[in-house]
Amino acid sequence: MNTQGKKSFYTALTGTLVGILIGALLMWGGFTVFAPNSGNNKQQVIINDESDSIGSTVAKKVSPSVVGISVKGNIRDFLGMLRQSEGTGSGVIVREDGYILTNYHVIANALDETGKMSDDAEIDVTFLGDAPAVPPIASLPAAPSLIPPVKAKVVGSDHRTDLAVLKVDKTGLAAIEWGDSSKLEVGETVLAIGNPGGMNLAWSVSKGIVSGLNRKVRAEYNEFSLIQTDATINPGNSGGALVNSNGELVGINTIKMSGEGFEGLGFAIPSNEAKEIIEDLIVNKYVKGRPYLGVIINERFPAEALKARGYPEGLLVDKVRPFSGASEAGLQTNDIIVKANGVEVKTFAELSEEIKKHKVGESIELDIYRYKEEKTVKVKVTLGEETGGQQ
Repeated sequence: MNTQGKKSFYTALTGTLVGILIGALLMWGGFTVFAPNSGNNKQQVIINDESDSIGSTVAKKVSPSVVGISVKGNIRDFLGMLRQSEGTGSGVIVREDGYILTNYHVIANALDETGKMSDDAEIDVTFLGDAPAVPPIASLPAAPSLIPPVKAKVVGSDHRTDLAVLKVDKTGLAAIEWGDSSKLEVGETVLAIGNPGGMNLAWSVSKGIVSGLNRKVRAEYNEFSLIQTDATINPGNSGGALVNSNGELVGINTIKMSGEGFEGLGFAIPSNEAKEIIEDLIVNKYVKGRPYLGVIINERFPAEALKARGYPEGLLVDKVRPFSGASEAGLQTNDIIVKANGVEVKTFAELSEEIKKHKVGESIELDIYRYKEEKTVKVKVTLGEETGGQQ
């Protein structure tokens, strides 16, 4: 997968495309939920009064399972220079022994090219609890009571599904209850719980409905099949919980469509898909079995730009990974990939579709325009296995 542009794209989530999504809904009548005690331990709260609002009931149950995430890392600017960056997002506790699920784009700036956490990066996780509240900034309300941040490490990340797993050195955490996203219906009420705009508005709850299912949304080089919702979402909600009326996790808030003419278009990763990815990330540190070509594409010169300069439309190779199938097949920097399996490819998404038709160890035939020799050649590449942070 392309990694050179991952940070610039996902950092831009506060702009055109990318933010967050949805949350949880609530149920009348009495049932057991959990409320924060010391921030780590579960305390049973029985709600029997039917006058309790659905929203407050679910919020009491789910909020202790949602965390705030602050990231310090480095990004490369348009001049190619590294500069320090800071960002915030949300996460969901998925295991009592310290495993937390969030979006890949929330922690992308803390990662190096291989998908591992950079030595100079920092990730802090904040839990709901009884510690003193952080001072509010001007004109914003005070944050809820918070436990001082805890340092986290990246266990594994997957830019293809925009998911990542973090680990903190804590036990007895309030792990969220998983729901079955395949049972969601259009029109069903959901709530989004997260931290829009940072920790001063932490644990905000927004209410909406499921607007659509299995929505195909393309972001940069990835295509997602997502839950659509009209719940209010904002930067900082990314990685937060989308829950149903039982307070069960049915989605991870991930993308918001914004701009003139757009309103109420938020998307979440279905919980069933996320659950499968989590297991691989915890056990293997990456998602197993994905074929890997071994090139990085130059994003500054898409197919249209190449055509305007008199070259064939295709994908301009910026870098070839050492020891990869592409390297062993002789691919070079400035090669232009114009066909894969005989099919014209003008975007990385199109190339990825052809790669997905093969298994690890199989070969794919590429038509390459060789810039240095001004001719087109055919190359067979044996696909390796993507192990994270690769293309």
